[in-house]
Amino acid sequence: MSAPSSTAMVSNTSSKAQGARRSKIYSSVSIKDEVLRELWRTTVREQWKREQQRRRMVRWRLNKKERVAEMLLERQELEKVLQTRVQEARVASDKKAPQTMDEALRLVTIESAALMRENLILQEAIDHHVKLENSLQLDAQKLMTQQCPPDAAKMKTGASAAAAKWTPQIEDDGGWCVVFQDGAPSFHFHPFSREQVDQIRTRHEKILMKSSTHA
Repeated sequence: MSAPSSTAMVSNTSSKAQGARRSKIYSSVSIKDEVLRELWRTTVREQWKREQQRRRMVRWRLNKKERVAEMLLERQELEKVLQTRVQEARVASDKKAPQTMDEALRLVTIESAALMRENLILQEAIDHHVKLENSLQLDAQKLMTQQCPPDAAKMKTGASAAAAKWTPQIEDDGGWCVVFQDGAPSFHFHPFSREQVDQIRTRHEKILMKSSTHA
């Protein structure tokens, strides 16, 4: 038999090299596919977890709303019962004085509960009006300061430290910037128009109505 030719040997070596390259390519593709599959599985798990969390939050909010509604309803029912008993006790006390210590104690207890409830209602109303007043003051300050020039604090006033110079601004429809010589923050004063007063009053009346509805 004749020895294999050099051409055949080169061809055989080339075939082996191509086979090795194909194996590397297939291996690389397989690794990439596995990485992509793992990434996809991780993404699916994360999406599932987020969806479960979202559903739990929705159920929690619904349960919370239901509990709040039940508590409000129970409070209203208890207030009705209390008002009824207070009214009955007052009518009974007007008709005749308590004959026993137990009756007197019962009347005193009911009257005390009624007074505590009335005080609570008054305190809530006072707190609401204080918040409303503070909100009105903030709105007024915003309206007064929104057009005050930034360099107003540097203006010379020629007045004493206890007084302020009122510098009219023609472009502000009669408003003026108040600048204090002692370095206190300046502010722009602009008289409220009737429309602005009505808008502020209407807005806060709506807030008051909503608060009264939920009380």
